[in-house]
Amino acid sequence: LCSLLLPSVLSTASFASTSAVITSQDVMDGLTESVLTPGQKYRMFGVYASSAQNDVYAKNLVIKGADNTQFTVASLATPKLNTGYVLDETKILTAPITISDTSPTPTTGFAARIPFTIYIVTTDKTVSPVISAQLIEGPVHSKAANLNAPSCMVLSAEMDFQLSSVDTGSLDKIDVSIAGFDSVAAEYNVLTVT
Repeated sequence: LCSLLLPSVLSTASFASTSAVITSQDVMDGLTESVLTPGQKYRMFGVYASSAQNDVYAKNLVIKGADNTQFTVASLATPKLNTGYVLDETKILTAPITISDTSPTPTTGFAARIPFTIYIVTTDKTVSPVISAQLIEGPVHSKAANLNAPSCMVLSAEMDFQLSSVDTGSLDKIDVSIAGFDSVAAEYNVLTVT
């Protein structure tokens, strides 16, 4: 089983306070604080679009927890060692969680912005590996990425993500969702591919 989060249809959401997905559009619209359970610890995952020339903008997107621990989208988008594209699950913040864009205001023209997606999930849940669609340079290989789990999630920030970008030949089923695999109901699935 593999879940795919589509950023073009995602919006800030909370599902029984176990997870949330925040996109670049949410931050541009002024959303700065999540609606998660205060005091609860959450794992943080992030990706930004491959259209970015570099990670300068992603380093200006700051996600901060109640204890002032903070990460940037660039740091959340870094894979675990020796996996290539599996995101690190050890980045944890305590709610309330705030997100801010610290990019300097340009003196002329428009500020450079790129699509990004932040996935937040409670530490009370067992996390299946979260794979960055931006870091995949070919098929997803379970052994090469050290995936020892019955499922995974592919997180994308691309405005146009093709499922054909991921080799699905060895998978029994793929759920395409507007929420994470941990959501309390299957009602968020928009498509199942078998």
